[in-house]
Amino acid sequence: NAIANLNLNDLDAGEKSAREAVRLDLVANPRAGYVLGVILARKQAFSEATDLLRAYLKAVPISPEVDTVKQQLAALEKLAPAK
Repeated sequence: NAIANLNLNDLDAGEKSAREAVRLDLVANPRAGYVLGVILARKQAFSEATDLLRAYLKAVPISPEVDTVKQQLAALEKLAPAK
């Protein structure tokens, strides 16, 4: 649901769905955190988005999309305020 809403550019509905998936079980479904991070990046919530992408890379260090996520994270880190 979150991915479908993201693809339809309905970011509020996508965020709501992704947050629910994260709340239910982020450990079993780390991709939910990644999807939420992408949605938040589009909504310009860069700090929270970078945290979620970092957590995804830590939880899933080996996947076909790791390079893409690392590139997204690098771009977001330039936009997020330093912690």
